[in-house]
Amino acid sequence: DTLMNYVLLLNLLLVVSETAYDLYGWEEAKLMEHLELFFSFIYVTEVGLTLCVYSWGHYWSSRSNQFDFMTTWLLLGSSVGDELVDTKGLNVKKYMNMLRLLRLLRVVKQLKRLNAVQFMIATITKLIMASQEILILLGVVVFFFSALGMQLWGGTLYATHPALEGTEYEEKDMFVLNFNDFLMSFAVWVVLLLCEYKDEFPSAVAATSSLPGSWIIFLLFYILGVSIIFELVKAFTIEVFVELHKHRNEEHKEFQALEAVENEVKSRGQTLHYRVVGDLSLHQKIIQALEEMEHEIHEALENGDSHSHHAHHANGHESGAQHANGGHGNSH
Repeated sequence: DTLMNYVLLLNLLLVVSETAYDLYGWEEAKLMEHLELFFSFIYVTEVGLTLCVYSWGHYWSSRSNQFDFMTTWLLLGSSVGDELVDTKGLNVKKYMNMLRLLRLLRVVKQLKRLNAVQFMIATITKLIMASQEILILLGVVVFFFSALGMQLWGGTLYATHPALEGTEYEEKDMFVLNFNDFLMSFAVWVVLLLCEYKDEFPSAVAATSSLPGSWIIFLLFYILGVSIIFELVKAFTIEVFVELHKHRNEEHKEFQALEAVENEVKSRGQTLHYRVVGDLSLHQKIIQALEEMEHEIHEALENGDSHSHHAHHANGHESGAQHANGGHGNSH
């Protein structure tokens, strides 16, 4: 792995230099073209050596190895094709450069070894999983206003519209943000979601729309979408992040019940492969709920024992009193 990290670093430098040559229209040296093929064969050799050590099932069980395997053969095919196939008249070089970017992904993949990167990725994943409901609500609201804006103001905001002359919308050249189709309408509401209320859009709509007072929809979106739902999303996200950051340095052993199964499989000379799917925090919530339930059961049992002890003690006093009354009667 350490050797391949240095190889990937050298390949990164080659990709950067090739990009610079393409941007400035310089002619690449023959050595650079051969280096492209050389690195491809190094990656194929890496895959072959790895498969000599691990079985195919063990190798393919890792998503990282699947990514390496597919990108390696894609890059080898592109390099060999660039060397052997006559591409005169075809702009194949551009697509070869796109495939080269896959090598950069292999470099980025090495960042997962850093603890800070692991924490960042795990935090983003947990935030998304924990915020599913409120993110769906925000998406529904933005979808509704996007469809509404396209139906009400589609085709009204364009550069040659005479009513837009002198407006801030026209002065700031914001014509790319319009309601002519759903994606453009969606982009407008996302901008308003991030930048809060921008008067350029309601002013432009008020000047061009045939529906008087329709600009009030922007005010409704600001109140409902920005001030309420989006603020709830931010507050919930910050709360979850603070809670995750508190337990950042704690080691969590997930799925402890699998340890016995994993040890049994290992004793047979095999390896158990499993992948966690879904919200990892749900596991901790289940454990916490079970611990609380167990604590409540213990308390209920202790209270039951104390009550039965008091009842037995009271029955003993009653029996003693009856014996005393019987003895008194006999004396008379």
